[in-house]
Amino acid sequence: MLIPIGHEESTVRRVPWVTFGVMICCVVAFIASAGGDNRAEVTFREGVQKAWELFARHPYLTLDPRLRMPEQTQTELRRRVRDQPPAELLARQQHELDQLTEAAFTHRRGSPRWQFGLIPAEPTAHGFFTHAFMHGGWMHLLGNLFILYLVGPFVEDVWGRPVYAGLYVVAAAASGAMFCLHYPELQAPLIGASGAVFGVAGAFFIRYLTTKMRFLVWILVPFGPFTAPAWMILPLLFVYELLSATARDTLFLGASGVAHWVHVWGFVVGAAVALAIHWSRLEQRFLHRAIERKAGATVNSELEQAFELERSGDVDGALRLLREVLRERPDHVEAALGYWNLARAAAREREAAPFLLRVVTEAARQGDSGLVGAYWFDLRKAAPELEITPALALRVAEMLEPEGYGRALGPTFEIALRLVSDQTPPGLLQRLAKLARDLKAPAAAELSRQVARHMLDDDPSRR
Repeated sequence: MLIPIGHEESTVRRVPWVTFGVMICCVVAFIASAGGDNRAEVTFREGVQKAWELFARHPYLTLDPRLRMPEQTQTELRRRVRDQPPAELLARQQHELDQLTEAAFTHRRGSPRWQFGLIPAEPTAHGFFTHAFMHGGWMHLLGNLFILYLVGPFVEDVWGRPVYAGLYVVAAAASGAMFCLHYPELQAPLIGASGAVFGVAGAFFIRYLTTKMRFLVWILVPFGPFTAPAWMILPLLFVYELLSATARDTLFLGASGVAHWVHVWGFVVGAAVALAIHWSRLEQRFLHRAIERKAGATVNSELEQAFELERSGDVDGALRLLREVLRERPDHVEAALGYWNLARAAAREREAAPFLLRVVTEAARQGDSGLVGAYWFDLRKAAPELEITPALALRVAEMLEPEGYGRALGPTFEIALRLVSDQTPPGLLQRLAKLARDLKAPAAAELSRQVARHMLDDDPSRR
């Protein structure tokens, strides 16, 4: 079995309140219902046991099919009784057995799981939605919430809260409806957010098709982690669920245990919605603009408030407000630069450095040498302890060397040199060697020798 555990997407523009809200609701519903479910189940089992005991003493009675006593056991008990009691006594005993049976099942139907779950044989309108917030145990709950946390915030970020919430609700209801059609006579409740969660996973698969995902392979024990693109991992997970659902039906195991068909249909619904949004270009034409407009308007208003506080002399208040903005949108350039400039004026650069580093990293990725050059050296001077990845250092040095920064890039180049190891690809070594020659760094000759050695190793004819 494949178990996704992470992916390379790491930031969102806004706090994913819908995802967090769903997770909170699931946890609250589980805690609130656990006691009632346990008490109801204990009372139900005690009632069933009493009904079985009464039938065992009087096997000539008619046993309710819901009690599920094997037919062979019933036949064996009846062989031990030769005569039936008088009609009046028989009626009283039958009435007592029926009362015990009905009381047991009434207690069970009164539990939260049965009240808010989706029972295919007796579906309720609210059950198509409320079942997605009920869970049967901590592992069931945490498994669903982990997958939702893994993919939900990123779908919510690109589609916006209303569309994402609609996807979640539709996936829950549609997967539940298809489960009811598949098992129309089932008298047990369907519970769990997995249909909705697999709907979000299906949408993530289409929207983030090439995103690298980390996963484990579970065969008795976990192996990994491994990395592969979403277009490879999530379809394999879908195929696993489809084969599992088909196998259970083939072996006549039905809907007991894991509801694989709910996973299958949830995934199909989510992928279908994502394809419809992609083909209609709804995200580019409407959703992205609406999200940016709303987020931008909010941030710009708060930026104005912060600068007004700074002009009035309340620097602490201005910094506090900008810090709140960046917690909501950590990649907002204007807020990060405003925070840095105010913090620098107050000799508090270190608290703003992580936010500025995030902005500079994104600017380096996009090739904005102007922004990188304007802040890189001040950032390194103000917060030398800030962890800089060798890959970022190489990218910055390559961008700024043609801009005439020369010797100032020495410390940055030293960080980039940490990329060098026995496993360093030749292409990366070539970049480092070229940069070293351009900077006239002492490491230039050694790097050139390593590049040449790699080229000889890769070309047997030149050895």
